[in-house]
Amino acid sequence: MKKVVSVLIALAIIVTFIQAFVYADGKPIGTIVEGNVQFHCGFGNGGPNRDKFVGYNGELLELKKVTEDRWELQSKDYVCKCGRNDWMSYSNMDGEYDGKNIQLCHIKKEETEPNKLVFEIEANLEVTKQTRISTYQKTITPYEEHTQYVSPVYSSVTATTAAQIGGIVWDKNGSPTKNNNDGIIVKNSNHFTYAKIDASQLEAGVNLDLVVGNKIDKIGTMTVKSVGEKLQINTDGFLDGYKFGAVAFTKILEPKNGNIHSEKIFKHDNKATIDLPDEDKNGFIYLYIHFESVQLKKGNKTDSWTVEVESKIGERIDTETEKPISLPVGIELYDCDDINCDDENCELIESDAWENMVPGAYKYVATVYSTYDLEDTVIKGKVYIFADQKLTEVIMTKNYSITLVPVDGPDEWADQILNDTIIINKIVIVK
Repeated sequence: MKKVVSVLIALAIIVTFIQAFVYADGKPIGTIVEGNVQFHCGFGNGGPNRDKFVGYNGELLELKKVTEDRWELQSKDYVCKCGRNDWMSYSNMDGEYDGKNIQLCHIKKEETEPNKLVFEIEANLEVTKQTRISTYQKTITPYEEHTQYVSPVYSSVTATTAAQIGGIVWDKNGSPTKNNNDGIIVKNSNHFTYAKIDASQLEAGVNLDLVVGNKIDKIGTMTVKSVGEKLQINTDGFLDGYKFGAVAFTKILEPKNGNIHSEKIFKHDNKATIDLPDEDKNGFIYLYIHFESVQLKKGNKTDSWTVEVESKIGERIDTETEKPISLPVGIELYDCDDINCDDENCELIESDAWENMVPGAYKYVATVYSTYDLEDTVIKGKVYIFADQKLTEVIMTKNYSITLVPVDGPDEWADQILNDTIIINKIVIVK
């Protein structure tokens, strides 16, 4: 009976010292007396260590007094673990170990997961480039210019000899005088001439000068020779095709009006062979040759060149769409549930606080950055954080596309066109 009473007295003493409960996650795990008291596991570090005790892993764990009779364990781990039972012993007010202990339940503080907010906002840009391709074509045209140099058109050409031309006497006006009636100037004419020919030279051939105008200007030559009873006239080729007439006399014919053509004996029949008349007493004959009109060829020249013309014949626009690229996105979170409010009047929540959000409604502003001028790059929205939803995700993909203004690319050339040669015939009059 005394033994039983002793045990009860000892227990009463223990209860006297345990005046405050120790809690972990709202569950009592033991008691502590305010003052110089320490809970420890096994061989703790002992001594006066206010409001602390040692956990099973050797970590010094803290207690926090929240009311006069309530202390909370500020730990996420087990309180203690010593052998089969979880227990704590405490020292008295003097800090001396008395071997008494308190049995505790196996307690683990339940971890409370934070309300985490995660943004996964992607922005992609598809760029279409345009290239302007111009098509050109070269047209080549060859030219040939044939220039024929000719004399002026002489309306009346007659023939004489070089010796006769040398014997002309000119008046002060540069015209033949009246005393040139020795067989060169047709009487009553100022420019028609005869050829006074030594008949003895006809068989070998006589050179004649073709003359024109009041100045008796020489413009060419021809020959005449006797063949039997005929006179054969040779225009030396350069007057071929021109109409002429010829007549030979024993005696000079002197037409009254100076126009031998009015005589019935002459016509332009292009006969190169005429009758040979008798020679006069001095051994001469007189030959009259007349061309209606003559234009002498003075030579020719051929020039050739090409003209190249480049023309634009077409244009097209080539497009190329590149692989989408990712654009940077900046996100701001505000403690505001009105997405249309002025951001300056809302409290900005730093990104490191998104790991542990207080349940409620929030506004976010996502800004897409690009070097191109895009539309709708500021995205505003509202997100709700619920207490029982530990992870809240805002997932969004924004796709953009832009077509750039065409730029000039390399030119293309179509097959060139080669035209037929253009012939230009030109006549140039020279004196």
